[in-house]
Amino acid sequence: MAAGSWDTTVNMMDIPYCTEMTILGYQFSSAVGQSGKSSWTRVTGQVRAMAREVCGRDLCLTQRIQYVHAFLLT
Repeated sequence: MAAGSWDTTVNMMDIPYCTEMTILGYQFSSAVGQSGKSSWTRVTGQVRAMAREVCGRDLCLTQRIQYVHAFLLT
């Protein structure tokens, strides 16, 4: 992946350039802002999905706070 303003028209050792890639579940792109936005969108979506799963349980406020600290924010 070419980061920044590299010349992508020249292929070194016949290795093609790509503008985006996923490494260990995180999305990387040639622009830092776009990388952060796509990675955080995925992370916040997963947290929301996990929060919706527990929403139907009958938990008191203390138990909900403990769940958030123990599972959602780890």
